[in-house]
Formats: sequence, C-alpha cells, structure tokens
Amino acid sequence: MAVNDALHDAALPLSRGTLVSLRFARARARRDGTVRRIEMTFRARVENN
Repeated sequence: MAVNDALHDAALPLSRGTLVSLRFARARARRDGTVRRIEMTFRARVENN
C-alpha cells in the first residue's frame, strides 16, 4: 500500500500531455546479500492536449 499511497494524487509532471491512466504491470523481487530489491513496472497512458 505504500506505493499506492505515494502515487495517489501525486503531481507527476510531464513535458507534454496529460497522464490519464497509470496501471501496475509487474513486479520482480530479488535479494542482493542482505538487501531486498523490488522493481515495479507500470504502464502509463498519456493524452496529448
């Protein structure tokens, strides 16, 4: 939920257009020694105005 809370109503400035949709696509978790890393991929839909 922390990711959702960080992205919900967040200002995500774009050089062009408007973000109309941001959806989670996949996640990959791995360990590097004692550090756990989670990479998340999102799909964004941008509308040019």
